[in-house]
Amino acid sequence: AKLIREITGDKATVVLSDDVGASKNIDTFSQDDSRWMVAVRMVSEGVDVPRLAVGVYATTISTPLFFAQAVGR
Repeated sequence: AKLIREITGDKATVVLSDDVGASKNIDTFSQDDSRWMVAVRMVSEGVDVPRLAVGVYATTISTPLFFAQAVGR
């Protein structure tokens, strides 16, 4: 999020899996016009963000199921 701010000047929505408001933050991002969301262990199964255009998964998980879930986002 810090790099996004430094490079683009835009503030990123940060969503952490252990934050009690994480799902609300994703819902808010889905409805507003923010350009960036940094989600840590949150955007996989059960999350739908229709306006999401580009997803970057920086992970060591390489199972076919995880990949299929990621592509479906």
